Amino acid sequence: MDEQETRLYDLCFWITDDQSGNAPDSFFDIIKGFVTKAGGIIVSERIPEKRDLAYMIKKQKSAWWAEIQFRLDPAKLAGLKNTLKYEQVILRKLIVMVPERSQKREKQLQQHREKQARWQETKARMTEQEKEVQRTPVDLDTKLKEILQS
Repeated sequence: MDEQETRLYDLCFWITDDQSGNAPDSFFDIIKGFVTKAGGIIVSERIPEKRDLAYMIKKQKSAWWAEIQFRLDPAKLAGLKNTLKYEQVILRKLIVMVPERSQKREKQLQQHREKQARWQETKARMTEQEKEVQRTPVDLDTKLKEILQS
């Protein structure tokens, strides 16, 4: 799948709470499976976390909030939406396209972080080298005597 053909999407959704207190990892994996089955490539994910709802949805007062960011061909998005539409575990869902400028900004931030990390490494190496170069006057005097004696 070519990078130019695909677009970046963000899928945000509420998963029903089964009142057991356990995270619905199996449901989350099923939903990720729907995305990959539709031809999507998962870029990042936010594991489900339990939250109280502002209002009741399908007689639920709390649910699990999760997010999946993925790349997908826009022509295949309708099929994914249709698949998610009939999934009983999902209370609410929202699929939004992440704007290109956000992607560019994210790449710029990543490059900046990498550049800062390289600078910190270089700075650390420079301070180590400076420590090696710095010598006490006694060391310099002994070296000078050794040189003059030879």
